[in-house]
Amino acid sequence: MEYSANTNRLEHSNAAISVTHKFYNAVVSVYVEGDDDYTFWNEKFQKCTQESFHMEGVGGKENLKRYIDGIKDGSLRNIFVAKDSDYGFYSEDDCQNNPYIICTYGHSIENTMFCPENITSYINRLAHNDHAVSLDETTNVCNEFAEKASDLLLYDIINNLSAYGGKDTVLAEHYGRFSNEKKGALDENKIITFLEKRAENIQIPQSYIDGIKVKMDTDSRGKRYMIRGHFYASAMMDFVRDKSGKSMPNDAFYATLCDCIGKCKSKCSDIQYVENQILKAFENLKEENEKIN
Repeated sequence: MEYSANTNRLEHSNAAISVTHKFYNAVVSVYVEGDDDYTFWNEKFQKCTQESFHMEGVGGKENLKRYIDGIKDGSLRNIFVAKDSDYGFYSEDDCQNNPYIICTYGHSIENTMFCPENITSYINRLAHNDHAVSLDETTNVCNEFAEKASDLLLYDIINNLSAYGGKDTVLAEHYGRFSNEKKGALDENKIITFLEKRAENIQIPQSYIDGIKVKMDTDSRGKRYMIRGHFYASAMMDFVRDKSGKSMPNDAFYATLCDCIGKCKSKCSDIQYVENQILKAFENLKEENEKIN
């Protein structure tokens, strides 16, 4: 197989993009957001299928739109897009139902990478101690963080999916403005103060809020998967640094946790969901090409 993470790309015609895979002796071209996404998705594709694929990062989420639109309207062929789900589960986003658009189980790749099993294994590996932290402790930290952030999550969803959203981002790239002195933890008072101030400035119909709440309450994935990935990951990175006593750059986390290092006895719903989509995409492509040929 041949792969490329090159993001310094020229604009090509739809016809050229549809045959790009042939230059790499591959079955299909797969387009992802950026470098971190490339590493994550490349691991998942390689472990899931023996089919050859060519993968490229396009330099940002906004640059994926062309490929997504091309898949939807049929102007692009022999390509997949692998992307974050974001809040697609709460919108009319038909990306979730297209076999050639492969989405994460949770909000982002970070929700998969920073699972309790992965975090626990990483801390114990860094600390050179199999008992530096238990899986139960890590699971409690992850779940408590997500639960405390649930009201923020509610308004982040509203902020992203409706006209009621404000200019002030709710869940930012880092959890710092809502943190307390404990690494990886949230301060409930800071959250309450933020939401009270927001309520004064932005009026949202209660019926709309209740509708999103119902969707959240019936979401079987759990809040750890629903929350914005970068916000969640920033806290878990601090938790790892604190428990392991090691200071690592963010890139080190992505390089290690892009693959599963946890001691899992079976595949979780998260990984199974992604693998099923990948396999389905190749099956659909094969059937489509057989009809044409």
